[in-house]
Amino acid sequence: MSEASKFRLSNPYLTDEDHLYHIALTTSDNLAQRFGDVKFVCMGGKGKRMRNFAELLYDQLGKPENSELETELQSNGFRLKDISASGGRYSLFKVGPVISASHGIGMASLSVVLHEILKLTHYAGCSDVIFLRLGTSGGLGLDPGTVVITEKSYNGLLENCYNQIACGKLIRYDANTDPKIADRLLNCAQKANVKAMKGNTIGSNDFFEEQARLDGALCSYTAQEKDEFLKRAHDVYGVKNMEMESPCFSALCHRANVKCGIVCVALVNRLEHDDVTTDVEQLVQWELEPQRLLVEFIKESYPRVLDKIAARLCFTFSLRSLPVTLLKVVFRQASKLLSYFTMAEKFCLSNPNLTDEDHLYHIALSTSDNLPQRFGDVKYVCMGGKERRMQKFAELLYDTLGKPENSELTEQPTPGHRLKNISQSGGRYCFYKVGPVVIVNHGIGNPSLSVVLNEMLKLIHHAGCTDVSFFRIGTSGGLGMKPGTVIITKQAYNGLLENCYRQVICGKEIRYPADTNPQLAEDLLKCAKDFKIEAIAGNTMGTNDFFEEQARLDGAFCEFSRQEKSDFLKRAHDEFGIRNFEMESCCFSGLCARANLKCAIVCTTVVNRLERDDVTADKSLLEEWEFYPQQLVAEYIKRSC
Repeated sequence: MSEASKFRLSNPYLTDEDHLYHIALTTSDNLAQRFGDVKFVCMGGKGKRMRNFAELLYDQLGKPENSELETELQSNGFRLKDISASGGRYSLFKVGPVISASHGIGMASLSVVLHEILKLTHYAGCSDVIFLRLGTSGGLGLDPGTVVITEKSYNGLLENCYNQIACGKLIRYDANTDPKIADRLLNCAQKANVKAMKGNTIGSNDFFEEQARLDGALCSYTAQEKDEFLKRAHDVYGVKNMEMESPCFSALCHRANVKCGIVCVALVNRLEHDDVTTDVEQLVQWELEPQRLLVEFIKESYPRVLDKIAARLCFTFSLRSLPVTLLKVVFRQASKLLSYFTMAEKFCLSNPNLTDEDHLYHIALSTSDNLPQRFGDVKYVCMGGKERRMQKFAELLYDTLGKPENSELTEQPTPGHRLKNISQSGGRYCFYKVGPVVIVNHGIGNPSLSVVLNEMLKLIHHAGCTDVSFFRIGTSGGLGMKPGTVIITKQAYNGLLENCYRQVICGKEIRYPADTNPQLAEDLLKCAKDFKIEAIAGNTMGTNDFFEEQARLDGAFCEFSRQEKSDFLKRAHDEFGIRNFEMESCCFSGLCARANLKCAIVCTTVVNRLERDDVTADKSLLEEWEFYPQQLVAEYIKRSC
């Protein structure tokens, strides 16, 4: 057999020195030696799912020697090393010739890690790599439990393409999988006794409105419009399921000239209803079907490696108030009583399709979980990207607010882990309650944020909360700002330099204003000044991509010049007052405004994008900068309580 040529990306700006920041690897980490034998990259949403898939592969491939293992067997029985654990965003495992990686929820989150895995295979000198995505989906005209092998990917506007913004311009890329891979997957399904079929897939940037669901926090269409859209997608475009990643996955793989396949099981027939009603045991069984199919595909595709004990890589992307005295207790109770007399208006969503029976699927709660009693006192919802960041913020708030009694604690507390992760069983987000504050992570990007933000809005609606303020904290790339400066967002702009959030609904695009609350921003600036945190108010660009849409030169792809990049960044800074880049501000401010809620966005800058793209600060300094937004929002809540 002729020697396969090494996989190479065409980006002319890539160098031999690179930091794959989000997966915690660099080009100095012996990538060729550790990953040069990779033939399959398997990606899926939940970290837990991809870790379990990695462990399954490890056994099915005969415990290959070229896997990366923990130095000691973990108490939970896991044997494989999470290579990207220190990055705190995704998990990455290697099992022989296989990488298994989590990508989070949505195309924005997927695009970040897919860029870096493509760069990983580039630097490692891999050859003949096949990329595979596995997951769950909503079916269209299918029995739940059926696995859909994607042929063509459509976006929410029913276009067979992936819309990529670069330097303020919109570019459309084909979004199709490899036909031969799809045929081989279907054959493997038959051998593995997995019920499967080929079909087209809608990959949306939103779980609720863009997929024409009636049970989101917001709904601006009728049941008839929903039915007509779903029927059209099914009958005219051959769409058999809906998820949130396929256009980005297939398009980026196509641009990189690598073969790809997408395998997702349907959990519900969307032509009949929106919600998943199946019991947990059956859902777990269905979720295993794509994994069984890919195991069969990998074993059949690479028998020679199996004979030598195959290798695998798996990525799992996966106030302090005053001291509690009797006076404070009396004051709080009196304030609560006063709120009843002043008839504070309960927060109420306008979606006419919401009922008293609701399942907040992604945060593992339902309306039968005593929501008014447990969450009716919530006044602040604080959101941020990384689970670890928000867990630490929750612990900080618990101390800062004087260990409030109306917090939800774990049954077996340990130092630094006293609070209960309420959504742990959902496996997608972390979620804590500290007195009147809810703390939740949202993952990376507008799509991932939109899912959990919809469900948080429904939570405070069902709980009957009043006067709730929403905060987003995080990190960002600065524009003309010294690293370590905190930006308090005034207006959010998308990658086309529009001050709006673009929402696709029933195949149509609608633009919503994307502004934060001016009074909250002013109060936060005052807190920053008193707390001696360097902060300014400015506009923010919230993109659906970390690399091209933010005009970075160091992504897996780059089809613009250094001059075009510089011109775009200068225009954003000078004409639009943009002071930082991140990936959630448009959705966060847009949905909060639609729900008539006050919101603020507080992000620290870790690099000045007018000078460079990469982050060069050491880990201790980055941790110090990352702490500033937490300190600032904690101080604001402490003063407001």
